Amino acid sequence: MPLSRITAASIADGTVVAADIADGAVTGPKLGATSINANNIVAEQITGNLLAATTITGDKVALVSLSGNVIVANTITTNLFSSTIYASNSDIMGISANANTFGNTIIIVAGNTSSISVGDIVSGANVFPDTTVLSFNSPPSNRSNITVSKALAGSNTNTAVQFYSSRKILSPGIAGPGLCKAWVNFNGTGAVQIRAAYNVSSITDHGTGSYSLNFTTAMADADYAPTAMSGPAPNNDGCCISFNDATTGGSLGTGTNPTTSALRIAVFRTSDITKFDVPRLCVAIFR
Repeated sequence: MPLSRITAASIADGTVVAADIADGAVTGPKLGATSINANNIVAEQITGNLLAATTITGDKVALVSLSGNVIVANTITTNLFSSTIYASNSDIMGISANANTFGNTIIIVAGNTSSISVGDIVSGANVFPDTTVLSFNSPPSNRSNITVSKALAGSNTNTAVQFYSSRKILSPGIAGPGLCKAWVNFNGTGAVQIRAAYNVSSITDHGTGSYSLNFTTAMADADYAPTAMSGPAPNNDGCCISFNDATTGGSLGTGTNPTTSALRIAVFRTSDITKFDVPRLCVAIFR
């Protein structure tokens, strides 16, 4: 006799196995003392004070909601994260290859493509954003011909193509050294003003063409690598940037060295090595 609802104080001290249990709802203080194993358990809702003392397995557990005071009596213990889910350097830097491209096909001319996987993100000449690897030619290990998700813009011969993993977790050890630790875009004329920044809390104005970038969070050490662009210089003159604010006339000389909390910089005219205020200065720092 078909039942739309099953309720009991104790359902299945051993195991409940079914292809489809309850079109409506299963409720009870104890549901499955050992295990519940089904391809589809409850199309709507499971509730109870104790839900599965041991395990729940199934392709679908509750299409709508799953609730209860206790889900698994103690803990979930398993190797949830194996080393294979973390990105390697090649995953984040991309796997490079020379290829001929046309239609939805990339034909590899040269390069080690053994690590390319279905789902990888593709970049390169004639490749549209969000293009991914759909399949390889047969057998799957042969990656000389690759079918991609978007038609390429025209054709190209012997061009560089890169493949990036889209299914890997970035660990701090891999991602950290490649991240920008601080950056700032600021106006260095008049009252110095930050336009936009990351990890730069303020700019100290030390006079004409001389500034300190103060970090919100200190760097690990002072061995970071800054890079900068500025301009324009007065009278279409060239300019250069010193990362220690040298003050010796006629040459860059020596000045204030970088610290973990701040970076001192200065902007000079290339014609006479005199400092000047710059309307736009952009600095990025890597470590």
